[in-house]
Amino acid sequence: MDRLSALLNLFQPEARHVSQSNLNDGALSVPQDDCSRLYLVKSGRLQLTTPYDEQTLNCQCGDLIWLPRGDAHQLAELREELREDGINFDQQPAAVVTQIDIAFLHREPNQELNLLQSTLPALLYLPASESQISNLKPLVELMFQEAGQQRCGHTTVVNRLAEVLLVNLLRHLMANQKVATGVLGGLSDLRLARAMTGIHDTPGENWTLEELANTAGMSRTAFSKRFREVVGFTPADYLAHWRMSIACKKISSGTESIAAIADELGYQSETAFRRAFRKVTGHPPGFYKKGGSFSEIPKEDTFEAEAVT
Repeated sequence: MDRLSALLNLFQPEARHVSQSNLNDGALSVPQDDCSRLYLVKSGRLQLTTPYDEQTLNCQCGDLIWLPRGDAHQLAELREELREDGINFDQQPAAVVTQIDIAFLHREPNQELNLLQSTLPALLYLPASESQISNLKPLVELMFQEAGQQRCGHTTVVNRLAEVLLVNLLRHLMANQKVATGVLGGLSDLRLARAMTGIHDTPGENWTLEELANTAGMSRTAFSKRFREVVGFTPADYLAHWRMSIACKKISSGTESIAAIADELGYQSETAFRRAFRKVTGHPPGFYKKGGSFSEIPKEDTFEAEAVT
């Protein structure tokens, strides 16, 4: 499978809401949420403020802003009182922005299991000069057209279009190495990407550090150091988190037994799987069953070591 498809298949980004706002009507305050927020500036100029770090970003027509983790923020129209020659800026177009809310699998209570969303930067910004020369331009223009009109099938069109836009944005970020760390940073590094794709495609394999390093075409030491610096996990921890993300999805669907999931993901016993699951998620597998109750956890304090060492 390619670098991106496994992430999309597992974490399933889904457009929940698409709207268009005229900031001339007032500032837009958005509270913390587990949905990603993607903004496309259709016209005018605006300022985005994030209270958690008091960061401000001035944006203009054609810019793209993404808050992957749904941090609280405010959008306000940015108007200058006078030009240099003293003439008012009354002719400046109103600030109009299209807002796209995108939900991922593995939101609360374990958002950290979404290895894509949780390791992205708090804020990603593509200026108009960059988005206009990428494959994003026709999608952005089509989104402006559809979001501003209530035609037949409006909701279905804008939601699907938003999801296609997100995939192309991720492609652009990887191809141009716009994200240096986290899972997307790792997948932007062609050597690390080979090892990560191996884990994604065959999570149940008895991966060792040497095998992963060989897949990446690197020495064990260089691979281990580079992996941790870029991805933010050791290879063993990344493998464990990827396996448990899969396990949570399967447990939630209720289509497979715990024993079958444990065997599929490469654990020697159901007990070993339960211990590893609790270690990574902080919960027993039963926590994720639809309508289920907490399962009992083995009382042993030790955990079986992962294959990657």
